[in-house]
Amino acid sequence: MTMKSPASQRNVGIVCVLCASAEKFSRRALVFAYAALPSVIVSFAALLHPTHASASFIRFASSARVLSLGGASAALADDASAVRSNPAGMVQSEGIAIACGYADIYAADGLYRAETSAVYARGVSAWGVSWEKLGLPGIYDEDVAAIAFARQISESTSVGAAVSSYRSEVKDFTAPFYKGPRAAAGFALGVLWQISDDWLAAAVADNINEPRLADGEKIAQSARLGLRYHPFAGGLVTAEHEPAGNILRCGFEVVVGGMLPMRIGVERGRPTFGFGIKAGLVSVDFALLSDNNLGQLYQAGFRMKL
Repeated sequence: MTMKSPASQRNVGIVCVLCASAEKFSRRALVFAYAALPSVIVSFAALLHPTHASASFIRFASSARVLSLGGASAALADDASAVRSNPAGMVQSEGIAIACGYADIYAADGLYRAETSAVYARGVSAWGVSWEKLGLPGIYDEDVAAIAFARQISESTSVGAAVSSYRSEVKDFTAPFYKGPRAAAGFALGVLWQISDDWLAAAVADNINEPRLADGEKIAQSARLGLRYHPFAGGLVTAEHEPAGNILRCGFEVVVGGMLPMRIGVERGRPTFGFGIKAGLVSVDFALLSDNNLGQLYQAGFRMKL
């Protein structure tokens, strides 16, 4: 069989995924779909994050709360999702923090993303672990496991670092052109600066070593700069700029009655919405991102602090 170019593989792969539930594939289409699956997520990425479309393992919003705030997570990192969004933020957890979530990825039938993370903060130090999965059941999996450490180095500044293990695999498929599961390790650094009681700034560098998978594909580097502002009690504004591609993300949150957070945001011109329910140390969050081309992305999450 003559293999198509990577670009053609991505196009075939995305068509196959979108049609999977209809079970209308020919044998030849299935072979091309499997061959292209390591790049299927790249096809979505070309629409979601054009500057990152050259590699797998695209960074999605680390929680439902983050998604509803436009994905602006660099300076928001104040719960367990900080392990991946900005490890320096783990010191804000003050004790044990746990978070988990699930997202239905647009119109691709069966394509989902799940995440879970935990942080233990004590004094000026914090440790965290996380696991994320992006998958198409029985066909394709991407897994990212991370471990992170953070430390407050002054009254106003904290720093953090994370090591992530990336792994992807096409299930139950063998062919001369398929080299099997792909794996790599990436490194991230983050900083938080408490400018004043109401203002906080952040900077994050993801995959600074530009990890290379077994087939030579690189996982894209990225840098993000963020700000967080508390205009009044129960109110929060967060914004983030990604220089590569000049991407801007921002969001606004207001907590009604101390237990009902309402959220709205914008990510590359696409509106995001969400709300939460807070009961003591437990929060449940729901989020929606609307895309004119792909439809809606729904995400739900659970957060707890002990």
